[in-house]
Amino acid sequence: MGKIQILKTRIQDHLTDTKREFYLLFIGVIGLLAGLLLTLPAWSTTRTYPLTPLFSGLTLSPHIQTILFIICVTALLGSFFIATLRRQLIGITLLSLSVLVILDITRLQPWILHYGAILLLFSFFVKRKYLSNPLLLDTAAIIVGGIYFWSGIQKFNIRFFSEVFPWFTEKIWLPFGETGALLAVSFGLFVPFIEALFAVGFFTKRYRNISLMGATAMIIIVLTCLGPWGHDWNSSVWPWNFAIYGMALLLFFGRQTTLPEFIRRQRHNLFAWFAFVLFWIMPLGNIFGVTDHYLSWSLYSGHVPEATVTGDQVILSALSPQADDGSLRFIHWTQTDLNMVPYPEERVFKSVFSMLCQDPIYKDLTLTITSPQWLMSHKHQTINLECADM
Repeated sequence: MGKIQILKTRIQDHLTDTKREFYLLFIGVIGLLAGLLLTLPAWSTTRTYPLTPLFSGLTLSPHIQTILFIICVTALLGSFFIATLRRQLIGITLLSLSVLVILDITRLQPWILHYGAILLLFSFFVKRKYLSNPLLLDTAAIIVGGIYFWSGIQKFNIRFFSEVFPWFTEKIWLPFGETGALLAVSFGLFVPFIEALFAVGFFTKRYRNISLMGATAMIIIVLTCLGPWGHDWNSSVWPWNFAIYGMALLLFFGRQTTLPEFIRRQRHNLFAWFAFVLFWIMPLGNIFGVTDHYLSWSLYSGHVPEATVTGDQVILSALSPQADDGSLRFIHWTQTDLNMVPYPEERVFKSVFSMLCQDPIYKDLTLTITSPQWLMSHKHQTINLECADM
């Protein structure tokens, strides 16, 4: 009877893991689809914000890019309904999406990276015999945990404490005046530590439930501040916030493994170690200027370069209605034009400006790039460029 009970328990556990895997796929497919549909202009070539290819000069005709996007969306939908071809269709989705991202790095949003990494586990790129059900879920857990961890670490800077978090939570504390502002700044000091610690806590038996409660509180605050009842800002990430929280619940809630047990289980899981390098180790390079900010999960951190183009108000208004008093911030430009935030790297801003300068209409514009120098410093490096410099 003892062996029968053990076998029964194992079958029940397997069914539980199977359900977790199915819902993980469901969240990934629906989340990516929602993000793509919310950012339709970004996948078009009819826009004022120039496409910035990963390799200079690389381009495809607008018709081919439209076809690639249709293939991407169609294959993504099909992967959910046609189980027999699921791995092939997800692979086609990722291939189409990769080409579109190579043609414009602005499309490489953090949610694209996250969904892409999760869906890769379900594609024909990963042979199923090397990634059984429990190992797939463990790999996904490492991905999600790494995103939470570095999202917290990147917020450990003066600008986040003094500017970003007070602005972010403004709708919550504003009714309480100066007292509310003081509380916001005070609480903001702990946010990076809380977020990073509950990312680690996900993997421990003792602190797992507390960490999940922290994630629950975080999504309530984030959606309250970013949603239509708050700043009504960057709607393309609203579904992603639900998705990453849903994945955290799915992958960690109810688990009984300790951290040492989890690590031992990954001894022969090469995909888990690969995910660990990409999502836990590689972001460390951002501190030394090696890894891009979005590859290091620097989101709403106040620690990314910002760009502004200045010049004649009439000319700038033709680029975006967000132009004001002869100035247009890239973050406002892409929000109205693409419903995305710009890819925050100096080389990308320079490339966008260079393409603008190819049109004589914009020859008198000036680009200003402001980059934070140190995590715990107010110092910034400012670069001013004119079309003649390009």
